[in-house]
Amino acid sequence: MQRRNLDALYLTNTTSIFYLTGYSFILTERPAALIIHWIGNNLYWTRVGEDDVPIKNKAHRGCKTYLDYPGEKHLIECFAGFLTEMGLAKKRKGIDNKARASAMWGYKVPTITRKLPDAKFVDMADLVPKMRLIKSPAEIALIKEGAKWTNLAVPTTRIHY
Repeated sequence: MQRRNLDALYLTNTTSIFYLTGYSFILTERPAALIIHWIGNNLYWTRVGEDDVPIKNKAHRGCKTYLDYPGEKHLIECFAGFLTEMGLAKKRKGIDNKARASAMWGYKVPTITRKLPDAKFVDMADLVPKMRLIKSPAEIALIKEGAKWTNLAVPTTRIHY
């Protein structure tokens, strides 16, 4: 975020949300977004170590929810309101889906970029997928362990025709 001069990330991709938080869910007709921002002196940010990223198990902090029934307020209005409450409405944000926060079953909402016209949104759709390419020692160990068990579980008999 610092390198790209971003004040926040606004992510709606469930795979990215899982990777960064460890929270797994199926996005049905109700949109969801993960908003990540750093508040603090640059001194603190430079002291964040490799073990602190991804930010697993810290997503519950500052969690905001919306009520979609009886529908007094459109869902994207809630998202725009959350960003405004956080002081991010007019800030520079990376976003993984500029079109909208959409759900798996076709529910579409108006674009967040239209709801916050004074904000600067930067396309960051490739950010988390690129992060996922680099594996930590713990991830490599899990991959090796999974391969070991897969090798034991899958028979290696040959089929003759």
